[in-house]
Amino acid sequence: MPATMPAVTAPPALAAEPAKPRSRALLWLSVIGIATAGFALHRNLSERSAALEQSQRTQETRMGALQSQLRQAQSMAQSAQALVNAQYSQLSNAKAELDQLRQQLSELQEAQTRSTQERQAQETERVDALRRSFEAQLLERERRIEEMGMRVARAEDGLRELQMRFDVLAQAAQEVREMPGPPQPTLPQDAAWHALLPRLKDENPSVRWQTVDELSRTGDPAVLEHVVMALADTDLFVRMRAASALGELKLEQALPAILDAMGDAEPMVREAACQSLKVLTGRDPRFDPSASDAEREKRLRALREALLSGPAGGSGTSSGTSQKP
Repeated sequence: MPATMPAVTAPPALAAEPAKPRSRALLWLSVIGIATAGFALHRNLSERSAALEQSQRTQETRMGALQSQLRQAQSMAQSAQALVNAQYSQLSNAKAELDQLRQQLSELQEAQTRSTQERQAQETERVDALRRSFEAQLLERERRIEEMGMRVARAEDGLRELQMRFDVLAQAAQEVREMPGPPQPTLPQDAAWHALLPRLKDENPSVRWQTVDELSRTGDPAVLEHVVMALADTDLFVRMRAASALGELKLEQALPAILDAMGDAEPMVREAACQSLKVLTGRDPRFDPSASDAEREKRLRALREALLSGPAGGSGTSSGTSQKP
């Protein structure tokens, strides 16, 4: 048994000696390949990292621009919200005034019901005229409320629209100043309406109201100065009828008196005068009779400068000093 062991084990050991250099070469080749692949992988990763950093810087720049635009949009949204709040406030004020007009109309209807038989024939025509006037004002208020609702929806464009309207009004004022005056017919001295003039000083306001109404229906330009004098009457409804009559006469000489009536202490007189100015000029003067004193004074000053700046503008006093046509 010991004699056969070397014969069996020695040949394989001797045969393995030539295989060691080959294995080492293969090992080095593998190491070189792995190193080459690692270097290529490192280079690829470096390039990708640089690209990612460049992309990140680009994204940060875009993000900064987007944040700036976002801040601007927020500022515009805040401005629009403030404008919307203001429009809502005006809308609420208009609704309150509409309710007040309806209450006044209801009170007038109740007053008509309580009228005695002796005064019924005298008061019926006046109350009917007042009802028509109030109904017209209610329709106008409802139209304005609807218009305000539309303005709220267009809050962002409100400022530009107001500027455009102001330009149109300025152009309209220029056209009015350039319009030739109406013909001035000769009035006979014995005109029938002269007999009505003493009734303008009657103690009964209903008689004075009726007189102004009849004078306005004559269509005679010579009644203008007497209608203007009625703007100083102590009765609210007489002044309101006189302000409406100035528009019915359609005389350019009535412009100063109409503008003065738009400064009356009562909003209903201011509204009637505003409608007369609209009839006379053919355009909406954009005057709010229910606005604050400061806003009304500012708007009236602008209207006076636009409509009365010419040499024929006159002084515009409501005490009957305007020129006879």
